[in-house]
Order: sequence, then structure tokens, then C-alpha cells
Amino acid sequence: AFTVCDLYFTASAGNSIPNHAFAIGADAEWTDRNPGVNYSVSLKTPGVPARLLKAGKTWANYGRGFAFQHYADPLMHTTPKSTFTQDAKAGKLPNASWVYAPGGQDFHPGGRTSMKASDTWLGQALTALTQGPDWPRVVVFITFDDYGGWSDHLTPPLVETFPRRKDPYRFGSRVPCVVAGPYAKAKHVSHVQSSHVSLVAFIERLWGLPPSPNADAARRTTAPDEHALADCIDVTQKPLPPPA
Repeated sequence: AFTVCDLYFTASAGNSIPNHAFAIGADAEWTDRNPGVNYSVSLKTPGVPARLLKAGKTWANYGRGFAFQHYADPLMHTTPKSTFTQDAKAGKLPNASWVYAPGGQDFHPGGRTSMKASDTWLGQALTALTQGPDWPRVVVFITFDDYGGWSDHLTPPLVETFPRRKDPYRFGSRVPCVVAGPYAKAKHVSHVQSSHVSLVAFIERLWGLPPSPNADAARRTTAPDEHALADCIDVTQKPLPPPA
């Protein structure tokens, strides 16, 4: 009960924080790296969760979604939750969730992370969803913030450069993206170009939200070539059973 995307790119040619921001709000406001010494990050425009709230919808940050704290708008500063498994099994999930794996179980390259433990965590998270009453109406996008240093033979398309230099801003390298749920196309490989921006575009179109007040984000999610992962889903098909 899943689709695999073979042209899904990280939105930013940077590392974690800018890509998290793209998956939350379709823009990183020209941030090019994680905050650190002599480099702070404060994102002026709130991401799509703020528009979900204004539309009467709910959202949650499950796990280690550390980019939310870098938004200036307090609507984005929800307390991270650690109850995804319980909420999924009980049918208490919000309308949109950003779910992050625990450290050491997040497929991060390096000796501090176990690939076996990462596989186990992901399997348990999906199993919790399939065991809960929300499964008949969920869609799950499984992806990664950045490429993690792994090589790829495919050069990312150059979609945008930084305004004051010619370095790539979008896209970054390809990362896996798997779409699961009862209306995900089974045994399907999507060859449609997509990125973290597509996640925000999907939420906007699903709930009929207005585009971001951030002009760059709005331009991206409403672009004619932004398909919002629509080819991965078929709402007319017979609902698929949970993956075994």
C-alpha cells in the first residue's frame, strides 16, 4: 500500500534547518545552514501550521522537530509531543502531523545511529497507524530532511540561486520519499519531480488553505509545475489494506 518517488529532491542545497523549514513552510528565507556560532536563524513568516490553525484545523510536532523554535511567530512554538504511538492507536491524531524519529533511530549517517533501530522505529510508527481508527483516512509521507552525505549519480536541477550569489538554493540532492495509506497507489513509482515544497502544497490543497503570505513560498506551492504529489494518490480506488 505505498508509492515510491524517484524524483523527490531536498528543497534546499543546505543541511537540516533550511530543509526542515521548507517542509514546514515552503521557504527557509535564504537560510543556508544550521544555526551556530555567529549564525542565527529567525524565520519571519510562519509556516503552514499557522494557516491550519486559522482554518480551524489542528496540527502537532511529534518528536525532534527543532525548526519550529526558529520561527518568530509564537503560533509555531508548540511543545513537541512524544505520544505519537499512543495518539495513533487511539485515533487522536490532529489534521496534520510532523513526525520525527528519535536520535539514533533516524537513519542519520554515522556511528551514533543504528540502521536496524531506525527501521524498527519506522515500522512501529506505521504499525501504530494501521492499528488505529484513523488509518482509513490517512496519508503518510516518509522522507528525509537532507541527503546525509550519501552520493547520488543524478545532479539536482538548478531551480533557484541565492539572490546575491550564484550558489544553488534549490534543489538539493534526491532523498527517498514513500507515500503510504489506503489511497496511495500500490506498487507505483512516481517519476514526477517533487520536493519538500510539495508537502506544503499538498496540505494547502487538501484543506483549501490560502497560499503563504511569504511571496517566495506562495510562488512555489502554486507554481504550474508543482503537482503536490497528486500522482501518488488515487481517491477513487478501493481502499488498500494496511501494509503487512
